[in-house]
Amino acid sequence: MHRSRVIIAAAVAAVFVMASLAAPATAGAASAPSVTSAPDGIINQLKHLPGVTYLGKNHYPPAGYKVYELEIRQPINHNQPHGATFEQHLELYQRNVAAPMVMYVSGYFNYTFISPHLTYLSPTATIVGGNQISVESRFYGDSVPHPTLWKYLTVWQEAADEHHVVQVFKRLYHARWLIDGVSKGGETAIFHDYYYPHDFADTFAWSAPSITSTFSHSYDHFLDNVGTAACRTALLKAQIRALRNRTVFEAKLAAEAKAAHGTFKDWASGLDEDFEVTVLDTPFVFWQYGGDCSTIPGAKATLQQLYHWYNVISVWLASDDQESVPYFAYNYQAGTQLGYPIIDERAELGSLLHYPLSAQNPEQDMPPNIPVRPLSQCLMRAVHQWILTRGNHLLFLYGQDDPWTAERFFLGPGTRDSAIFTIPGGDHVSTYIDLPPAQRKAFVKMLRTWAGLPASGGPAETTGSDPALRTGVRARVEQELVAL
Repeated sequence: MHRSRVIIAAAVAAVFVMASLAAPATAGAASAPSVTSAPDGIINQLKHLPGVTYLGKNHYPPAGYKVYELEIRQPINHNQPHGATFEQHLELYQRNVAAPMVMYVSGYFNYTFISPHLTYLSPTATIVGGNQISVESRFYGDSVPHPTLWKYLTVWQEAADEHHVVQVFKRLYHARWLIDGVSKGGETAIFHDYYYPHDFADTFAWSAPSITSTFSHSYDHFLDNVGTAACRTALLKAQIRALRNRTVFEAKLAAEAKAAHGTFKDWASGLDEDFEVTVLDTPFVFWQYGGDCSTIPGAKATLQQLYHWYNVISVWLASDDQESVPYFAYNYQAGTQLGYPIIDERAELGSLLHYPLSAQNPEQDMPPNIPVRPLSQCLMRAVHQWILTRGNHLLFLYGQDDPWTAERFFLGPGTRDSAIFTIPGGDHVSTYIDLPPAQRKAFVKMLRTWAGLPASGGPAETTGSDPALRTGVRARVEQELVAL
């Protein structure tokens, strides 16, 4: 699958994650010392940590927390620790220095890079009533070295950044440390544990893909079987109709791009190639974010309604030159180490397609001045083997209907004290709250036990996640189609 369709959707998901993933309050948290009643002596301590710069407070903290914006000096190349450096952005969610510490890794930028309102407390921090330090990945957001030496954007360099953060902040936070990441952040958390297995008491990877064979047909097989046959047929008909009306759709897209000052110069074949890849990617994104089959425009829908539906699901301008810039780092990582999905619908769409499968490669919409090494998935396979034989205190959460589960992590005979939970009918942003009650209780118990806390003091019982999350993209599609 082409990068932009997935990654822009991930950014959109992050926005409503911030708005609606707030889990229930942790039982008993009110009895612990809270930062809201404590002096700001922590600021002076932060200022004296080696290499740490205090930037100020965020004015939109979660209840019971203060949020401090920080930077930490990192080597561009950890093999040369005294060489060139860059500043990596951190956010410290402070509640009680005696509480467990959770490192949250999105795998991209910190969400406040989009807006200062988007502070976010991870599920693990909520469950254990802990502090949290959110670590922005190198080459994303405000953590970009200058000059940008792309050869130093590797999984190990990223893990070494996080390891340095752990070493520095353990001077203040002596309770157990845990790590939490969603989607690419889940991969990031697992990679960290692979390289530095003694940093954290547990690793929680939520909706984490793991692509060991980019050119397999795993994703095709998944998309051929997810949902109902009627829904899959409706999606295919929507693709066929869009491709048959390519001229009409591309005229609409060109007008929209012109109005937004969007261009497609980084695509080898310009707007036409972007259009085709968007249509190909749409079923993947549809299932990724819990699409509602009843919203798929049928034969009676106008072309404008069909165009608008695609725009809501996949966002036509999501991979123009301007929107792609914040995600060049992902393109680079997917094209060199992480791998990426390839969707093969040549049998279904035949002559309606103009481009080979290689059009879905991540580097297709990157500027030619960014050199991308050939893809090597040796690391991904090594990490898989490590989990199967030596993984310990690993917790995975997946949604049953999320296409990313076609290539995911598994446990093996050598994995110890670990678990995988799968949410029935869940998608990429379903949460542990959507698990059946007995599994949800077991999930919470594992995290709290690893944090050194009583198993029974977790979040207040609830019957499901926030309605804003559960409707997600589905509600937005319905509302916007009605508006037409």
